[in-house]
Amino acid sequence: MSQLKAEEALQEFERGQFRPVYLLYGEEAFLFDEFVGLAKRKLTPPGLEDFNFNKFDGAAADARDIAAAAQTLPFMADKRLVIVAEARFFRPGRRKDEAASADGDGEDGGGRGSADAAADDAGEGSGEPALLEYLANPSPTTCLIFTQTSDRERHLADPDRRRKVTKAVEKAGALVQCARLKDWQAARWAADRAKAVGKKLDQNAALELVHTVGEDLRTVASELVKLMTYAGDSPAVTTADIAAIASPTAERRVWDLLDALGYRRRGEALELLRALYRQGVYPLAVMGLITVQLRRLLKTRALIDAGKDPSAVAAAMGLQPFLATRLIEQAGGFTTAGLTAALARVFETDLRIKTTEIDPAMAVELLLLELV
Repeated sequence: MSQLKAEEALQEFERGQFRPVYLLYGEEAFLFDEFVGLAKRKLTPPGLEDFNFNKFDGAAADARDIAAAAQTLPFMADKRLVIVAEARFFRPGRRKDEAASADGDGEDGGGRGSADAAADDAGEGSGEPALLEYLANPSPTTCLIFTQTSDRERHLADPDRRRKVTKAVEKAGALVQCARLKDWQAARWAADRAKAVGKKLDQNAALELVHTVGEDLRTVASELVKLMTYAGDSPAVTTADIAAIASPTAERRVWDLLDALGYRRRGEALELLRALYRQGVYPLAVMGLITVQLRRLLKTRALIDAGKDPSAVAAAMGLQPFLATRLIEQAGGFTTAGLTAALARVFETDLRIKTTEIDPAMAVELLLLELV
């Protein structure tokens, strides 16, 4: 059985090692594009794409057509490339007994019987047996790539590893996980991408880029192109470049707003609040985050007053040391009484928004002015 991470599969391709079949799955669809793009560059000679490349809509294509394309010999090339985007063959399906029960399994049920459910489970209606037959003995001159987005937020599951077709791909080639990267992984990915075109992006700058624009690789890649253009002949992209030209996400602006509140930087806080409004963030959502921040500052203030050192504060708050240090710095600018009063003002503002006709955006802006 073969399971790979996207990075491992891409490295294999770079070394000229191609498996006959892949199933790419996961939340980071941009890695699908990277993988398919690299496969096309490596396997499909320019000018011969029409003869050696097929792409299918996996939501509708018949598996028999896919198998037939995969069995076709390449023309004036070593390999044929066949892509099946968002293939449905690997998604979890209903069990036979569930399908029979749901559709009616009695004489008077008017629904489909267990034989039809079994046919669905076997994929006969979509020609899946032909695909299984192909996967049992895949062509050595074809690279067949399936993609399937999985995303818990959208209720899109990983491939069902109990299905025969999933097992067949895993046996004949590889299942490739294209997971959403953590911030440090996305930063390393961005640094490698910059290095590939002759630009330096050091660790601090790479992390600053990811923290500014988010971890979505499509966004990181797009912003990196902007930054390298902005840097011009300079050999490196710097944090100053990122501050000057990168487009912050709403999430980044939220954290910057909370920092501005904590450090009591009024002008910066108001500017960030208005930027969040322009990005469509609802005022009450911002006020909820302000409430969380004030509570954290109040707890930190109490720990400081109790004589706790920074490491103890970090442990009590469940934070990384550098984040705890920032909270300690910010809490030093407030008193316990002041933070308690600030929380009371938040609750008053919340009640006012919900019981009067005041504009929520204006109410939260007035609240922020009072707090900082």
